[in-house]
Amino acid sequence: MKQVEKFVGVNMNDVRVVLPALKEASARIFKEYLDNTHPKLKMLDGLIILSIATFVIQLVYSQVAGKDPFNSLLAGLFCSLGQFALSASLRIQLSDDEYRDFSNKKAIGEFILGSFLLYLSCLCLVG
Repeated sequence: MKQVEKFVGVNMNDVRVVLPALKEASARIFKEYLDNTHPKLKMLDGLIILSIATFVIQLVYSQVAGKDPFNSLLAGLFCSLGQFALSASLRIQLSDDEYRDFSNKKAIGEFILGSFLLYLSCLCLVG
């Protein structure tokens, strides 16, 4: 244990003190998120997490299996990152107070149009 403390540079007693407080804080934040977030925003958050997970899975797969159809790999990674960016910007527009003057329908329409153009460009990249 002393070797781990020396290698990491952190006292294990500090970790034992901080870890329960960290668990409690994360549980409180998660409960507040579940209570105060609209279900449609939760669904959008799920899409954001899914696009990040898809990106990571594609990267791991490309390292394990190889990058043989490179255009397809680029299209998949581009599609995942693009969907993440579009979803995150829609999430910000729907939930942030700065965007209350803008129409939610306009933001959703722009999201749909952007997603369509993203998928069209990915389809062209695949060849």
